[in-house]
Amino acid sequence: MIFITYLVPPTLLSIPIGVFTELVRGDLFYWGPLMAGALRGSIPVALVYLLFVEHYVTALTGAVKG
Repeated sequence: MIFITYLVPPTLLSIPIGVFTELVRGDLFYWGPLMAGALRGSIPVALVYLLFVEHYVTALTGAVKG
């Protein structure tokens, strides 16, 4: 899978793959930018969770809001 990512320009990669291929060079990890990329990739997931958590819990418990 890593070999395929080298054939694609970095601007077309998804955030997790792009962060990994651009910021990990063998045994050398660029921790600051790597953690910033991880945070940037997790923010949309957290926002979607915050928007839908009430609906999800309501559906699980079967409660009717009234």
